Amino acid sequence: MGVGGVRRIEVTERERPVFGGTEFGAVGPYERLHGTIFGELDPTHPLNVGIVNLDRAARNAHGNVEYQSDFRILKPLDLDRGNGCLVYDVPNRGNQPIMPRLNGAPDGGHPQHAGNGFLMRRGFTVVWSGWQGDVPPGADRLTARFPIIPGITGMVREEFIAEATGLLGDSNIQELSEERFVGTLVYPVADPDGATLTVRQREGDPRVTPAGLAWRLVDDRHVEITRPSEPGFDRGAIYEFIYRARDPIVMGIGFAAIRDIVSFLRYETKDNPLAPQERPRIRHALGFGISQSGRVLRDLVHLGFNQDLARRQVFDGILPSWRGRGAPPSTGSLRRSVAIRASMRITLTATTSSRSAIRR
Repeated sequence: MGVGGVRRIEVTERERPVFGGTEFGAVGPYERLHGTIFGELDPTHPLNVGIVNLDRAARNAHGNVEYQSDFRILKPLDLDRGNGCLVYDVPNRGNQPIMPRLNGAPDGGHPQHAGNGFLMRRGFTVVWSGWQGDVPPGADRLTARFPIIPGITGMVREEFIAEATGLLGDSNIQELSEERFVGTLVYPVADPDGATLTVRQREGDPRVTPAGLAWRLVDDRHVEITRPSEPGFDRGAIYEFIYRARDPIVMGIGFAAIRDIVSFLRYETKDNPLAPQERPRIRHALGFGISQSGRVLRDLVHLGFNQDLARRQVFDGILPSWRGRGAPPSTGSLRRSVAIRASMRITLTATTSSRSAIRR
């Protein structure tokens, strides 16, 4: 078997210069690269064996498991004028939050605005890549394509809040009327027998089945939910649907995908867009993440993914922001707890359980 890692980077878009050609002091103008990462993982490698279900995924001729993810890079047009430091912004459900947070740019999922130019004036190279295998495409989100393991089933818990806030969760909900909505399930239903639906107004409230609450499967990936007729549940109520699902995604690959792209951009000489003349310009790497993405960075370090397949350090430092159990109340219209992410174990977290994708 081969060691694996990033095998190829395909740049499909190159915009130069960006930000209207703004010159950021001595650093000069920036350019934006966008494309696809082609990676593969050896399931028997000691740094990969903890990824749940990786050993069950289909393998190529080298005995490795293949995956793909989108990437985006903002870099000085002349890397020699940069500071030699890469900042990896862990996408949050496909969106890229670092520019609004550190540069004061307008909020949005795509780094179209330099804001006050904080990162650019200091010469940082900013990198994003898809690491979640269940993020829907569209709205310029960065996605990842990970293997699916057919034939495995397990119980899943999903939560829907149908309040139409305009945030990412709304893309998973279709409002039919004031009384009914359709929720998109992360995994297909294997068997509807035993599925349950409850509602509660607040996170800590008891789960109940009041009068009028009902559900039906539209198909194996969509559930139609009828709101209760009984008073006491507004549009912010939490609907919890538990069902037996099938065909899990090998979600734990996300950790390895982050590890391998940052390592590749930092150390590799060939076919590396940050190594002109086959001389890497990146000397240091930092990780930045908000909410779920901050937790991913903490887990990445804790679970041993901060060393690459050659045993070199990946990140020199990380800045996990809002890394607690959940984001501030105003930031979420849909809270989903999906135990089947990789291991088919029920979790009790309010968002994706990254550690459930790793075997301890």
